[in-house]
Amino acid sequence: MFQPNSNDQLQQFSGAADERNRPFLTKTAVDNLGKLQPRPAAHPKPGSANSSPALSPHPTTMAVTSASLHRARRKLRKNDREKQRRLDINRNFDNLASFLRLERSAKVEKCTVLTTAIDTLRTLQSERDAFRAERDKLRIEVETLSKALHQQREQFTQQMQQQQLHFAQIVSRLPALAAAASTDPIQ
Repeated sequence: MFQPNSNDQLQQFSGAADERNRPFLTKTAVDNLGKLQPRPAAHPKPGSANSSPALSPHPTTMAVTSASLHRARRKLRKNDREKQRRLDINRNFDNLASFLRLERSAKVEKCTVLTTAIDTLRTLQSERDAFRAERDKLRIEVETLSKALHQQREQFTQQMQQQQLHFAQIVSRLPALAAAASTDPIQ
């Protein structure tokens, strides 16, 4: 049977708070909890058959139940998940800092990383808005030029039709003019 041999181990296994009022359990402590033999929580009355000093529980021993062991293991799993979450957050802050090209010579505070990221996003949004305004302006200009080009094509087409009609009229008069010129004694 496992017996804690110091007051520190007793605090470690009992889940007692350390000086900062936080529970202190390690994986080794939880593994050792499984080795403890459950004992009755109540001490036998003096004078009874079970009151001999050899059978009385040691003052530093503690009763361990499967529920307390389950709670201790669950707490360790929770602590591991929280530690992994913190590591992921810190890794993502480092990635964000490198993406923003922040100096890594000194430890960059998370507040600085977030402030720089917000400023960068605002700058990018204003640039995006400026590009959108320029795009809208260019679209209007393209539509205006397209309408003007269409009007020019229509005018050119009308002029070409008028010239073709005029040319056809001249060509149709040529035989009559040629006949008149041959009969005309101007020479």
